[in-house]
Amino acid sequence: MDAWKNKRKEWTTARDKHGVKKGAVSGVSIGDALDKVYASSAKGYKPLLAAIAALRKDLAKYIDKSGKASPSFVTWIKGNLIKDLDRLEQDAQADLATLTKMYPYLLEFHQVYVPGMPDSSGIPAVLKAMEKDKLSWQEAARKMGFFQAIPKIIPKWVEVSKYYASLSFKLRLPGKDASYKFFDGRDKMHARGAVFLSDASKTKDFNEYAQFMKAMPGEVGVVDTSALGFKALVEGLVG
Repeated sequence: MDAWKNKRKEWTTARDKHGVKKGAVSGVSIGDALDKVYASSAKGYKPLLAAIAALRKDLAKYIDKSGKASPSFVTWIKGNLIKDLDRLEQDAQADLATLTKMYPYLLEFHQVYVPGMPDSSGIPAVLKAMEKDKLSWQEAARKMGFFQAIPKIIPKWVEVSKYYASLSFKLRLPGKDASYKFFDGRDKMHARGAVFLSDASKTKDFNEYAQFMKAMPGEVGVVDTSALGFKALVEGLVG
């Protein structure tokens, strides 16, 4: 997106070079629309795509109203600005599709782990059930469907992890460095963690599962916490 920081300057330079006056088309400010494209990118892919659509509408009107007076400038607009806009839109759509494809899996995985995750009071739901009903951790988790759901969810997470391993973004939205850093370099850890969890899900009962998980490698923690944190990051990037 860095190249779009100076698009307004690029626009005004070309406009002046072709002898077109500022405000040549009433009610249309291409410079403002260009600024909005870059500014919206910091809010996520959806706001960016909306700003791109608005710019296209303004450019179409601009070309329609000024084309006869300055055909050379129109040629420049089509060969430079619109060409760059096409590429930007394609990249933004591709990245949004990448995030959208993974999101349902993350939601389902997140819902399975909610019983064991701290709520706003910092007390996991499973522990609350233990205290309320005087149950062991295993009994509470089984009662809440935590263990029973794992074999159903793990295959989906394995699929997500494989997809995660090939994850790449065509754009890097400004102000989202922490989000992209979160994604970078974790593909192999996710793949290893997913395989381990897949094996764990095949255990015959909860006690066997608990024993299996005592040997849990660090990668599983990455899969677990990333699933929850990744959900928020996806929402932040989508916008």
